[in-house]
Amino acid sequence: MAASAVEGEPPVSPGNEPAAETSVGDPGITSRRWAFPSVKGGFSRRENTADQPRVVVINETLARQFFNSRDPLGRRLKAGGAWRTVVGVVSDVKSSSLESNVRPQLYVPHAQDPWPPMTVVLRTASDPLGARIPPFVAN
Repeated sequence: MAASAVEGEPPVSPGNEPAAETSVGDPGITSRRWAFPSVKGGFSRRENTADQPRVVVINETLARQFFNSRDPLGRRLKAGGAWRTVVGVVSDVKSSSLESNVRPQLYVPHAQDPWPPMTVVLRTASDPLGARIPPFVAN
């Protein structure tokens, strides 16, 4: 998903939109159960529904790229053809490999953008290869 504009800023010329990896998550994305802590803000249950204005949590790389030293919270950016209000910033995470560079990342609530293909991330204190995965996740 490309983030193509920031409200109140000059538009990005077509074809030069910065690409951002997009993940669909739930309000727990900024909680302790995820490996990346919230820098500021985050999803709340109230704004996580389909009938509310669209929201987004961004990573620090995207915040620097689009907002420089300005506070991104409450600002709106256009991503995936929809205007979304930035409600949180999370730490950068290397999502494809430990050797890759950190890329701009958007996190959108599943209730607002229910994509059929999903990747489930599990965190375990035991051997991950021996972890028992609940049947609803395994199927």
